Amino acid sequence: MLLLEPQERAQIHAFIINKFRGDPALLGDALEQLRARAFGVPTLGVVPYVANLRIAEEDAVALEHEVKPEGEVEVDIAVVQLPHIANFDDFDALNAESGVRVRYVSDPQEIGNPQALILPGSKTTIADLQWLKQRGWEEAIVRLRQEGKQIVGVCGGYQMLGTDLVDPHGVEGEPGSRSCGLDLLPLETEFARKTNA
Repeated sequence: MLLLEPQERAQIHAFIINKFRGDPALLGDALEQLRARAFGVPTLGVVPYVANLRIAEEDAVALEHEVKPEGEVEVDIAVVQLPHIANFDDFDALNAESGVRVRYVSDPQEIGNPQALILPGSKTTIADLQWLKQRGWEEAIVRLRQEGKQIVGVCGGYQMLGTDLVDPHGVEGEPGSRSCGLDLLPLETEFARKTNA
């Protein structure tokens, strides 16, 4: 709150303390102290930490604590763990299915023999595409395709599967830059400036 601009601060009407471990009584007068320091904005409540709740994680740090499925694995899905991975929680539903294992892999040597490989979303598509190519992923993805494996692209991963990514306005890199995609789909992505509609 202290770092926000006044117009940003005016949009915040209340706080909720999330994933609190332990007895909320331990907070003492912390909620009142927070209100005093946060320009009178109240705290509506304290949400306790609940294990195995299966709601989306807040960031990719959760991928470091991969949970192995119980029972026999019938479907193995590898997800490329891009440096700027986005929307990785889109795959939580797959991981919740019985007999399905979703693995996040950052090195082509870790692929193994999955039924499908997913290229997820990215916060910086062009940079992550360059990372893929530098790490040898391009050859690995083409090999999996030739073996009849399913290659799935989501958001930025879908764009990477095309022929070209064009950035005429410098949205993600140098203005006028063009990056060659993985050439598995007949599509070209052009990054546009955000417009106010």
